Amino acid sequence: MSPRNWSTSPLLSVSLVILLSFLAQASNPEKPNIVFLLADDLGWTGTASFGSDFYETPNLDQLASEGTSFTNAYAACTVCSPTRASIMTGMYPAKLRLTDFIAGQNRPYARMQIPEWTKGLKPEVTTVAEAMKSGGYRTIHIGKWHLDFPEQGPQGPLAHGFDVSHDKPEGTRGYYISDKTARDLKLKSNYSTDYLTDKAIEEIEQSKDAPFFMYFAYHTPHTPIQGREDLVEYFKSKVDPEAIHNNPIYAAMVMSL
Repeated sequence: MSPRNWSTSPLLSVSLVILLSFLAQASNPEKPNIVFLLADDLGWTGTASFGSDFYETPNLDQLASEGTSFTNAYAACTVCSPTRASIMTGMYPAKLRLTDFIAGQNRPYARMQIPEWTKGLKPEVTTVAEAMKSGGYRTIHIGKWHLDFPEQGPQGPLAHGFDVSHDKPEGTRGYYISDKTARDLKLKSNYSTDYLTDKAIEEIEQSKDAPFFMYFAYHTPHTPIQGREDLVEYFKSKVDPEAIHNNPIYAAMVMSL
């Protein structure tokens, strides 16, 4: 049940982001490799370093203890797409007019409605990937995007400055990749969180000759709540029914980050 070694595995931030610079591995010391890590719906006390005595997050705790933790922040918009748009552009959601998750407004019958807003990231807006690419970086996207205009179909990260992009493969239901797809891809694990981590490691290993910028946006621990079975069994043995944190499935998801 030991977690992955943090020096070689991508990690997740608490609900917003931790920015990592791998100075020692950079091919050019003046252009450090950068990994930007994002969790989806990870709670404020979702790590041991932020108050949980049930979840096991030693790698994230190490980042918090050795880096800088922002413990008093304001979220301009607390849902998915606006957060991602702000990260990509450095702009407030209101400035982008992207103020709800895409597609949002999915209750047209409701009496109260929010004003009309932009349901996608406009191509004319400069992204961090485009800026990094212009500076000589190889740009890598891993995981969730959620910034495309629904009526235009998938444009994806490649349309916004990324050189390469990986997400869950076809045949994935929830967090589990189908057995057929797993066999075809010769995967060691059909748990998609592991799959994305492995893809990120592959891309890092393929970027040895040039500086790289990686935006790594896991789906975890957003619903559906589906943990890796061996980790679920491990946390079942730790459950205290009276504790605030007592869901072994969610704990397994967090440990997989």
